[in-house]
This record gives sequence, structure tokens and C-alpha cells, in this order.
Amino acid sequence: MIDKPFYFKKGRECPKQCRQSTSIGDSCCECESGLLRQHCRLPCLVSNDTCYICLNSYRESLTYFKSKCFGCHEYEHFPTGECRSCPKGCVSCFDETFCFECKKGRYGRSCNKRCAHCEPDSEGVLKCDIDSGTCANRCEDGYSGHRCDTICRHCKPDNHGVVRCGKYDGTCANECVDGYFYPMCDTACGYCLPNNVSVVKCDLYTGFCAKGCVDSCFGRRCKKKCGHCLPDDNGTVACDINTGNCLNPCIAGYFGPSCFDKCNSNCFDSNTNTNRCDRLSGNCIYGCVSRWYGGMCNKTCSNTCQNRSCRQNSGNCEGRCLSGWYGDTCNITCSNMCSERSCSQNSGYCKNGCVSGWYGDTCNVSCSSNCNGTSCDQNLGQCDGGCIPGFFCHTCKFNCVDTCKNGVCDKETSECIQGCVTGYKGAFCNTMDLIDTYFINFTSPSTSRE
Repeated sequence: MIDKPFYFKKGRECPKQCRQSTSIGDSCCECESGLLRQHCRLPCLVSNDTCYICLNSYRESLTYFKSKCFGCHEYEHFPTGECRSCPKGCVSCFDETFCFECKKGRYGRSCNKRCAHCEPDSEGVLKCDIDSGTCANRCEDGYSGHRCDTICRHCKPDNHGVVRCGKYDGTCANECVDGYFYPMCDTACGYCLPNNVSVVKCDLYTGFCAKGCVDSCFGRRCKKKCGHCLPDDNGTVACDINTGNCLNPCIAGYFGPSCFDKCNSNCFDSNTNTNRCDRLSGNCIYGCVSRWYGGMCNKTCSNTCQNRSCRQNSGNCEGRCLSGWYGDTCNITCSNMCSERSCSQNSGYCKNGCVSGWYGDTCNVSCSSNCNGTSCDQNLGQCDGGCIPGFFCHTCKFNCVDTCKNGVCDKETSECIQGCVTGYKGAFCNTMDLIDTYFINFTSPSTSRE
């Protein structure tokens, strides 16, 4: 092998793709690594039984055998030294998974994909990017997309019967066929009324129906369905094209201007056994099923009503309350101080009296702590056992006067029943006894010394 580069004839330097030229200087015999696709495609020349190595994929690694040069036609499998073929679509390759160049009309790492509907160049060659498949030229008629693999759908053919659309956005070049609208003619018209020749058409740009909608549809594009409108005498279901409001009443079980809302399932018509309600308000016409109330029967009767039964409009319990509850809807608890937790349904009055120590209609007032014992009369709070010493009145809330002997007085009159302390007299011990006072002062130790 020659160590330094040779030169072509007439003094030209060997191309940069070559490591060496042949000894006669007119062809490459060894290529630079990585420059295997453009040149160096001729078989290596043999000179004096010396085999020059060419690195391209046509003669990947020639071997010396009996003074002859042999090599793989496409590439050598390095681990085993076997000669193998490139993938089917390759012109040249590194191995079975990576192609340097694809045959015409193919792309991909291993050239296993076909270029789609690309328009051939002036020489009739179909070209697309080896990595992405993007067509080098425009698409064939009837296709769009970077790879020209998307069909132009619902585009109207031109006068020559050719269908065309934009390569990148798919916009039809010559409007849409009947029944579709712009921009890509991929959206169908709604349920429009057909024209005089039974063709369904809509505005090319907006999709709005020019002739109105077929039965049971509404909206500018007639893509919305009417609600549960009652059909007319001809069996036609019709609603306003703009609002969808039914032109006839709703069928049984529905309400609202457009009859989309369903009557509450708690409405009940005993005659038809269906849930009927007012067409506009949705209020139940014939009442509610058991345990429900309100105009639309959407509120539950109190679970403290006996049998869970209440009046439809007010929700007031129709029967009695469960024990321990009172009020129109039985939603108020009887006082814990009611005996047996029992009270009047209307007022909450404790019918069986109060527990010991409490009084009042609802047993919410405690008996006086001055009562002799804890019980008192339910209505007045009068202490049943009288007062403890030093207090009087029927509720024992007043103190006996200090001048009562031992602080004891009558609980009714407050008279000092054990007399007065020294120096006072009278039934209520509220009058000073002057004689007693003088005697006390006269006999006091300080007076006798004087």
C-alpha cells in the first residue's frame, strides 16, 4: 500500500474522498472514512498482486486470497466476516438496519417505506426525503399533506374531472361537493331540507342551511335535535329553528319551552300512573308520591313525621310527630326536661310535667335553689316543700329580714314566726323596742363604771 497520496493525470490532486489513487493515478482505490456515498464506486484495481482496500459499501472489505482480490458485493458482516445483502430498498448501506441511499420512491432508515402520492420530477423520478418521507415536489391530484398521503375528501372536481386540494392545509381548490362545506370540505351539512331537486346543500363557508331543517331538528346548521315535543296531527315534531322551543306542548313527563327537562319522578298522576307536571313550571299537577312535597315534589317530608307523610305545599306533617318532637314539620325537639320527653305537637308544652328541679310550659326554668327540696310547681315554680330557713315567697326568692330570730319567717307572709332579735318587736320585727334598747345601754359595763 502506498503511504502518501498519488495524483491524477495532469497534476490534479486525488479527490478528497480518496485516501489513495491507483498507481496509474486515474481512479480511487481507498476512500476516506464517512465519505462512502458519493464516489469511490469502482472496483479496487489490482497491481502486482496487491489489493488496495476500498471502504465503500460496494467493496466493503476486500480480502487477499491467492494473489486475487475478492470482496462482498454489498457489505460484510463484521462479527462473522460473511457477505450480506443490503435491505431491498437500499442503493448502499452500512448494515441490514441502516441505508446510506434509497432506491427511487423509497425512504426510511432501512428504505422500507414507499414515497406516497408525490408528483414525479421532470425525469419521471419519484422523490421524497429519506428520513421524513416529505415529497420533494407537489402531490398528485387528489392528495395532500407533507407526504401526500391524505386524500382530498369531498372536493368538487374541476371541468376536467380533476380533484385538487392544498398540499399543506388540504383546502379544496374547487369548492365542495353537495352536502359538505369549507374549509377542507370534511364537515357534512346538518339535517338541512333538500332543494327542489332533492339535493342537500348548505352555505359553503358557514354551513348554515338555506331551506330550513328537516322535522325534529333546529339550529342554523340543523344539527340540534328538538326536545320531547308533542307531534302535530300529521305526526310531525317541530320546534323553532333558532331557539328550539316546541311549537306544540310537551309529551307527558317533560316540561320547559323546549321540552328537554323531565318531570320529577316524584310527581304522580293516579289516573295514568305517570309522572306529570306543568309544561312551563315543572310543578307537579296531581301531587307527589309518598314522603315528598313542594311544587316540583323535590323536597322530602321530615323523617320525624309519623309515617313520613306531609302536605304537598307546606311540608307540614299530616299526622302526629314522633315522640320527642314538635312543630308543624316536627323539626323541633321537646325539652330534655319534659317528663318522658313528651310535649304538645303545636306548642312544645310538656304534657306530662317536668323532671325534678324544673318548671315552665317547656320546663326550661330551673326551680329556686332556696326551695326545701328540688321540686316545684310546673306552672308557677312554687316550691313544693317550702323554703329553706331565711327565705320566703312561693318561689323562695326573697330573704327573711335580719331582725327575725334565727332568720326564720313565714314563707307566705314573711312574719317572723320565732320572734325578733333583742331590740326589735312586731310581727315583722321591723320596729325598735326602746325599753329593751335603754335597758341594754343602762346595764352595759361602761355605764356602771361611771
